[in-house]
Amino acid sequence: MEIQNNLQCQRNIKILFVDDDLTSIEYFKTSFSDKYNILTAQSGEEGLYIFQKHENIALILTDHRMPQMTGISFLTKSMKYSPDSMRILISGRSENELVIRAINEGHVRSH
Repeated sequence: MEIQNNLQCQRNIKILFVDDDLTSIEYFKTSFSDKYNILTAQSGEEGLYIFQKHENIALILTDHRMPQMTGISFLTKSMKYSPDSMRILISGRSENELVIRAINEGHVRSH
């Protein structure tokens, strides 16, 4: 019974994944939707719209390089809707300036 309750608690955790690559979105949903409540968006604008429909998003993951709105811009704007969410920026590049901007502007935590 305790295991079932733990799984139900996990299932209530909302994770928002934002990426313009549909293949990445489908892979993420397939990998995690059995344990968590997965919300997805293909753009920063779509991601911001999701905040208007859903509360208590625990985790936000976003790609950095997207058209119209970068991941850092999206994370910065998401603070208005969900200031307590944990934020993770995904990037295929390792750029020191990007990491600094993600921490300072996007409120990504450094560990």
